[in-house]
Amino acid sequence: MLKNIKSALKNSVIYGIGSMLPKLIGFILLPMYVVRFPTNDYGYICLLETAQLLFVALFGLAFYQALFRWYCDKKYEDKKKEIFFTSMVFTLFIACIMIGCLAPFATQLSQIFLNNDQNGKLIYFVLISTAFELFVQIITSIIRLQEKPMLFTKSNLFRFTTNLVLTIWFIQYKKMWIEGIYYAQFAGMIVFALYMSKYVWANMKIKFEGQILKEMLQFCYPLAFSSVFAVILSNTDRFAIKSVSNFSDVGLYALGSKLANAVFMLVVSPVNMAIAPMIFKMIDDPNNKRFYSKLMTYFCFGVAIVVLGLCLFSKELIKVFAQKPAYWDAYQYIPLLSFAILMNSLKDTAVIGIQIMKKTKILAVIIGCMAFLTIMLNNLLVPLIGSQGAALSVLITASCYFGTVLYFSQKCYYIPYELAKLAKIISTAIALFLVSTTVNDLHIAIRLIVKSILLLSFPILLYWIKFYEAIEIETIQKIWKKWKQPAAWRTNLNQVKF
Repeated sequence: MLKNIKSALKNSVIYGIGSMLPKLIGFILLPMYVVRFPTNDYGYICLLETAQLLFVALFGLAFYQALFRWYCDKKYEDKKKEIFFTSMVFTLFIACIMIGCLAPFATQLSQIFLNNDQNGKLIYFVLISTAFELFVQIITSIIRLQEKPMLFTKSNLFRFTTNLVLTIWFIQYKKMWIEGIYYAQFAGMIVFALYMSKYVWANMKIKFEGQILKEMLQFCYPLAFSSVFAVILSNTDRFAIKSVSNFSDVGLYALGSKLANAVFMLVVSPVNMAIAPMIFKMIDDPNNKRFYSKLMTYFCFGVAIVVLGLCLFSKELIKVFAQKPAYWDAYQYIPLLSFAILMNSLKDTAVIGIQIMKKTKILAVIIGCMAFLTIMLNNLLVPLIGSQGAALSVLITASCYFGTVLYFSQKCYYIPYELAKLAKIISTAIALFLVSTTVNDLHIAIRLIVKSILLLSFPILLYWIKFYEAIEIETIQKIWKKWKQPAAWRTNLNQVKF
């Protein structure tokens, strides 16, 4: 089991770099965006991102998850290339249907998402970008299934570099508006496709498997509803703020959300990419339940450290990314949204039992209920306490979502999760964050010292409350002994095989 966890951790680091690169654009360019765009234009950008997420969920049908399940199925061991070809053809069909159905209504969609009918051109860009993204999902899924994290990272590096350079060129030097962001995205995706073309062709066999496609669609259509509802869960808050306020408040909230989502980008997403294939490959392993249990515990621990660090230094980080004082109030949304991401990461692990038993219809019902809950909470809390109500509704919904998924997943396939340890991790992180709020008005030097001490005390406090097992303490001591001398770092790194 320890070997599998180490493998997942190693691949998570590499996948983290690869998956982070395309998304890193938004963080690197934040200072330029806040200088170039007023807060209401930044609100436009974020709502267009929401539109793309919705289109990807609606037309992507969560098909990549079916690809994961069937590609790993021993029954179809000799049909992997045919399954990949079928997936690519189906994705092309879906992309054409999407553009053909929605492009004629670009003006109306602009009115829905941007409150005006003058930006239909931006909707065209969103649709084209969505079509590219559907293909990227399928291609990167095969890379992950074949456990080629370095290829994943290299391909995204080319995409990232092209996107970054051209975004700066179009926005900063050509003085283009939001459309410059999309021109750069298209170029980055084309470079990605060209780089991956040889790999894609080598992993395909031109034979369409209609019966297998039918089975895959039966598996994933409940997940498609789940994906759509997930977008609603993640973005209803922005539309709720827009309905009672203005695009400037949407922009502030979106900035806070983007920084909070650094937790997802840096930790949750790469770990999920690394462990998803491993979860299915270990279905028949006699120690699989202990692996799944420890996976949730260690996942929670790692995410909690990053969440705590982000919450502690949220006020300082906002001022680093946004030079305009008009953006600084965005820091107040980060703590609630970050802890919501922690709860969502636990949900992503708790769902293992449902996936193993192929009870995906349960997820559609659960997420539908959660979508309804978040809409109700936003309608209740946003008019009462403003944008903070939106952040609070996200946290409440995420907590309920985790609890509900855990309950039904355990009924499908019981896994002895260490819930008491999870409670220790979360309660300790919350306590340390609450202590940090008492120094927020002090001089920045004092704030940084106190908050750093609080962050470093997190694993120590867990030791005092008996969180670690004896073997875990022994492992930590071995790691410390191996890495405590900087002179040995080069030798140790050379021993790490990628």
